[in-house]
Amino acid sequence: MKLQGSYIIKWIKIPVLALAVMCCILSQPQKVSANETIRVLFIGNSKTYKKNIPGKFASIAKAQGKDVSVTSVTIGGKSLFYIAGKKAKKITAEAYDYVVIQEHTDTSSHYSAFRKGAKAIARLVEKENPDVQIVVRKTWLYCDSLASERKQAYYYAEKIADELGAIVSEDGLAFDICSSLYPSIELFSDRKHQSAAGAYLSACCIYAAIFEESPVGCSYTGGLTAARAKKLQKIAVAVTF
Repeated sequence: MKLQGSYIIKWIKIPVLALAVMCCILSQPQKVSANETIRVLFIGNSKTYKKNIPGKFASIAKAQGKDVSVTSVTIGGKSLFYIAGKKAKKITAEAYDYVVIQEHTDTSSHYSAFRKGAKAIARLVEKENPDVQIVVRKTWLYCDSLASERKQAYYYAEKIADELGAIVSEDGLAFDICSSLYPSIELFSDRKHQSAAGAYLSACCIYAAIFEESPVGCSYTGGLTAARAKKLQKIAVAVTF
């Protein structure tokens, strides 16, 4: 057992990915032209807006030479289906290249509800742009959740992403590996919300997923030390490629 803040966490063992983090830095070809302005919409709740994950993503992308425009539509403590109903006008106000969705912690463990919300968002954004690419964040659960609970939630996210033809951002898996390799890095600010380090790690995962490119060596560190940021960058690469 490892301690993360004041909570006991039962980590899953991922020896192959952990070895990849420690032994190599992977790099993938750039997917999007650096000359294009990439429009990205983030939809979710406090697991998106706390510690400003969209802003950290934008800063990483800009430091890596990307021209990005980032918008957020979030409501604290609410599911994707609720947000789709309450914020439809804002979601459809303009067209986006990528829409990054994050489900409520509890709903992410219930396939039918997660699927219903994800599909509602997809219908809205595809009205403005049928070619929009959805990114499903395979988000962490509670810091004291069981490995079996996380595995089930991750499976649901992957299954829904397959149905939508979406990209997957491996946020939750990255949290699991980081906490196993570097228990001194506090990823949580409370039982379920991300700390500054957790937000940076998540942003690195989203960057790697969208651009199919390694963030390792990025000059933007989100206020972390360069050494700590590089550890998180490497983890994002290991879970993505």
